[in-house]
Amino acid sequence: MKNRQYLLIIILLLLTACTVTPKQATPQQNTATTVLRLPTLEAVKLAGRKLKVVATTSIIGDVVANVGGDAIVLTTLMGANQDPHSYQATPADLVALEQADVIFVNGWQLEEQLAGMVKRNFGQKMVAISAEITPLTLNSAEHGGVDPHVWFSIRNVAQWTRNAATIFSQLDPDNATLYAQNRDRYLQQLGELSDEVDGLIATIPKDKRKLVTNHDAFGYFVRDYEFELIGTVIPALSTSAEPSSKQLAALVQAMEAAGVCTLFTETTANGALAGMISAELTTCPDVQILPLYSGALGTGAASTYIGLFRSNIETIISGQSSPENA
Repeated sequence: MKNRQYLLIIILLLLTACTVTPKQATPQQNTATTVLRLPTLEAVKLAGRKLKVVATTSIIGDVVANVGGDAIVLTTLMGANQDPHSYQATPADLVALEQADVIFVNGWQLEEQLAGMVKRNFGQKMVAISAEITPLTLNSAEHGGVDPHVWFSIRNVAQWTRNAATIFSQLDPDNATLYAQNRDRYLQQLGELSDEVDGLIATIPKDKRKLVTNHDAFGYFVRDYEFELIGTVIPALSTSAEPSSKQLAALVQAMEAAGVCTLFTETTANGALAGMISAELTTCPDVQILPLYSGALGTGAASTYIGLFRSNIETIISGQSSPENA
């Protein structure tokens, strides 16, 4: 027991050391085309107990819970409305990570303050839920030059679902049939969601599909539903970045040129900058500032991934239908 406590203290010290100095993004060779691969794991000797699973974000946790069902014991590190870019592990998290049979992370260092520590200390049981997904590439050193916000494409979350079922079946083959049934049931629900969203998006004329968001997190949504991203309040993939006054002024100009009078903020981030921008929009008789769910689930109707996506669609349609938007 003492050795375990000492280990946790050492890990916590390592984590603290990693977060004192701001992290500088470093370009990596060939990361622009990197597709993460799903590992092959050996079966766990469960001896009658359930599989112990850790998920980093609440969105990953919801998907994993749908696949694992009653056959797993799930610990989700981040709760509702917690930003994965800035979240730091607690001592209780470290205990859960040590005891886990498998740890699901997003991939591409989404969890900026957490993923590196997990890889160094628990890498042998870490799985990127986004494995086998071809990411969007960007002209940026952030996250290795790729966009990690893959859950804004429903088909990517379908791949998450298949990945979770594959890993669970490797670790706990006795329950492989259950995991496959849960996978298929959730894939059907995602398919129904996709059809529903397609119908709702079709009500927005293509020339009206314009977005201004808090940070560059909605690239997959923009791609799948043919939106134009006019700009972002924080011109970066991470909410940890800070825009310059020049960048904010450029966004105001872009919004005025596009006739856009709606800013979409995030439930996990401070909306003060959006308020500043809205005050500078001289061509808008009224400005809407509407919150979207981005890196975390919410509460109530948005407490599941499917509910989150529905809520975001309703909010986006509300913003697009504003009479102030040209």
